[in-house]
Parts: sequence; C-alpha cells; structure tokens
Amino acid sequence: MAKQGPRKKLPKTLAVINADNCTGCESCIEVCPVDCINLIEMKLGVKGNQSWCEIDLERCVGCEVCVHIPQKAS
Repeated sequence: MAKQGPRKKLPKTLAVINADNCTGCESCIEVCPVDCINLIEMKLGVKGNQSWCEIDLERCVGCEVCVHIPQKAS
C-alpha cells in the first residue's frame, strides 16, 4: 500500500467577499497573512475600470483577519 502525504485540514471558516459591497479598496489584501486575496480589474471601455477582490479558497486559512478591518475612507 502506498504511503499517502499528510491531509490538508480545511479551515473552519473560509473568507467570503460580498461582490456587491466590495469597493476594491485593497484593505483585505494588505492584512491577509497568506496572500490569498487578489485584486481583479476589468476594463469597461469608456466607463473606466471596475475592480474587486477574489479569494483563493485553496490558500485561505480561515483566520478572519480580513473580516475585522475598518473600511478605508474614500
């Protein structure tokens, strides 16, 4: 029987970004200890750019640091 590597434990809670509320301020990116949050930018032509954050759930450790940050002032 082949020896299997250690199983990766799934975090208790994974981070979730509400796309409707994400302003692309990058506060969550700055505080993430495992760099699993990425800024996605989409060019909208004449209207300019739209940006939001996405979480790489494979790398998220469920620490919830991104949940407890104050929102940046605009």
